[in-house]
Amino acid sequence: MKKRNSSVFGLIAFAVGALIIVLAYILLMPMFSFNPVAYTFSFVSILLTYILFFLPMFFGPFTGDVAGTVLGGMFYYRGLTIYALLSAVNIALVFVFMPLAVSIIIQCIALFVLLLWAFLGQVTKEHIDDSLRNEEVKKSVVTELRNRAAKLTAMTSSLESENKIRANARKIEENMRYLSPSDNPEAREIELQMLAKLNAILNDPLLTSSAGAENASLSGKFNEFDVLYKERKSIL
Repeated sequence: MKKRNSSVFGLIAFAVGALIIVLAYILLMPMFSFNPVAYTFSFVSILLTYILFFLPMFFGPFTGDVAGTVLGGMFYYRGLTIYALLSAVNIALVFVFMPLAVSIIIQCIALFVLLLWAFLGQVTKEHIDDSLRNEEVKKSVVTELRNRAAKLTAMTSSLESENKIRANARKIEENMRYLSPSDNPEAREIELQMLAKLNAILNDPLLTSSAGAENASLSGKFNEFDVLYKERKSIL
């Protein structure tokens, strides 16, 4: 609801600003009757710059992750600032000596460069967003493994300190603490297998029992997890 209210307020602000520009154009027209063509050109240039300023609000090209949004927005508005300064100089010159055709060409070239600049900003933003999402995907499974390992240690903390199950649980938690995320698809596949095996260990009814240390099935699960861990550790 807040986001919708913000959009409505922005739309109202844009409409009011555009109305002021049009009203100023009409009221000031008698003062520039000596060169109505140049005056109309300046009006169109100012209105176009104003629309370009609000463009991100209508099309949302810079929404997404914070880092990408900030950098993409900086790209666009830095280019828009240069475009606005060039437009101001162009307007001043068209009133003095520059032919209208030359001013229009300069304005079109500047607009093209701005749009190209905005495209580069959008590409940069998307690249950052993709990198952040990939990083989150890489971290998610490893983070889950660490959380499950911590839970395993907590569940076996009531066992005797010499208990093999408790020692294996502490070993797993220690190993998961130093496991680094990887871009390798094979590493992710092994991590998912490790997570499934760890869940199987957590769900074993003998996990918190002193008899679990002698249970072949539970010991086998710990051994299988250890094999997966060593395989995963060998992948950078």
